[in-house]
Amino acid sequence: MSRSFIAVSLFLILLIVVIGTSTNSLIRIAAEQGYAPAQFHLGVMYEYGQGMPQDDLEAANWYQKSAEQGYVDAQFSLGIMHYAGQGVPQDFVLAYVPLSLAAASGDEQALHNRDRVAYGMTPEQIEEGEAIVKQWQPGQPLPTVSKTGRRNADSMAGTTSIVDNEPDSEEALAEIEPPRS
Repeated sequence: MSRSFIAVSLFLILLIVVIGTSTNSLIRIAAEQGYAPAQFHLGVMYEYGQGMPQDDLEAANWYQKSAEQGYVDAQFSLGIMHYAGQGVPQDFVLAYVPLSLAAASGDEQALHNRDRVAYGMTPEQIEEGEAIVKQWQPGQPLPTVSKTGRRNADSMAGTTSIVDNEPDSEEALAEIEPPRS
């Protein structure tokens, strides 16, 4: 468990005790004020329907905001959502970029998943992703569209998944580790 998660949790518990505000309200307030750990946790709450309706689009939105500040867990989760097309269009470049950023921070799961995503990418897609990673700095927006990363039914005909060179399948998606909660 990260220190920031523990710090946020203790702070929220203290506020609940002192002023009687719900945890969800406090997380939302902190997220709307731009606090990256709270933005990530609000994304988790939306993704899994914890204390609010489940909404993958809203989860991806909050992960994006947190990831843009360099929050590694949000980068990981955003990459997985782009890989799976969960709440966002499936886009391998947009999956590769945040997973690469998280991997550069030393996240082993992100490195593993980034490499699995890269296995199913074309050289042009990897080149586009690497160019974005090289230029990106915390605080800058992450791209929401790519030139080469989208996959559709026509472009997928006859292709293989990123897992064990098998045809695209739900099992292939299951090999990528899920977003963090």
